Amino acid sequence: MRFARVLLLTALFSVFASATSIRPMTVEELTQVASRVVEVQVLESHSEWNADHSKIYTISRVRVSSVLKGGSEREITIRQPGGSADGYTMKVSGVRALQIGEQTMMFLR
Repeated sequence: MRFARVLLLTALFSVFASATSIRPMTVEELTQVASRVVEVQVLESHSEWNADHSKIYTISRVRVSSVLKGGSEREITIRQPGGSADGYTMKVSGVRALQIGEQTMMFLR
């Protein structure tokens, strides 16, 4: 059973390892490529498997306190790769977990 978990996690990591590339960007560059720039407060967050049970995503619901660019919705649901579900954890380089109650600026596409 432990071997199967290690094999599954290795397979999941390899899927994202080849797909993850991080290039530092300035605030100006982030603003230019974002369709929305908002200040938010995290209301709730949970992780779940995708439909074919191959990747874990964290789904967070946030309240928009200030819109600096883009739409005017007061609440947004954000899906980020990575998280923990059913005893498995998937971490993705460059993706920071949001904490309930946290207030942060987000550059969204």
